[in-house]
Amino acid sequence: MINDINFTEVMKDYYKTAKGNIISEPTKLEIPVIADNSNIEKLERYKSLDVIDDIDTIIDLIRELLERAWGDNCPIIVDESPTNRDATDIKMPMIIYDYYDRQYPDKTKKIPQFVEAINDNDDLYEIYRELFECKLEFNICDTTVRSSKILAKKFEVFLRTYIPYLKHVGIEDMYFYNEPRSKPYMIANQEYPRRTLTYYVKLQRTYIKRQDEVLTSVESKVNNKNNYIISGLPGVYNKIDE
Repeated sequence: MINDINFTEVMKDYYKTAKGNIISEPTKLEIPVIADNSNIEKLERYKSLDVIDDIDTIIDLIRELLERAWGDNCPIIVDESPTNRDATDIKMPMIIYDYYDRQYPDKTKKIPQFVEAINDNDDLYEIYRELFECKLEFNICDTTVRSSKILAKKFEVFLRTYIPYLKHVGIEDMYFYNEPRSKPYMIANQEYPRRTLTYYVKLQRTYIKRQDEVLTSVESKVNNKNNYIISGLPGVYNKIDE
């Protein structure tokens, strides 16, 4: 999943320019200009974008980076704590993640934003983007209070180090938000000491819509299609006065 060449170049540049400080300004995902302006190449570029546009993809990348950085000392990262049936197989330390408050950022229109239309062999493709922000929560658990504190501190330093790379590969923005008051975490009817780290995350999603396919699908389900008109986004119809 990680491109070693890009990763090495990014981290070298980060340490050279940032000198260990986190630059938390959003990184905009820009589409390179294609020299011959070919619609086919342009469309393929949109289709091939390997963008991190959901939390689980972020965690997959964080997990891979953590395994490389910490080796055998890497804690497991899961989105669901073990149940009673798994009680005998519980391994500590453990990081349990979740996200909440996903929404459009302030001062952002509440619909996907049109980027451009591409005509490819008489097929019209429309490109849309939208931004989301949310809180990403890491519940860091271990067998003792002290060990959970130490792990939380190490994990925070790890994220501070690699957030520039995460932003380089597609995250719009990510930074530490807060550390709320700690409470024990219940896993398989047993309480474990926990430290919680919360991060602000902003993600961008890109949509490619082939207009003919959308129109055909919608029109087949509408009894009187003459009473419907397109309103901006293909597939989103507003009924007009009869």
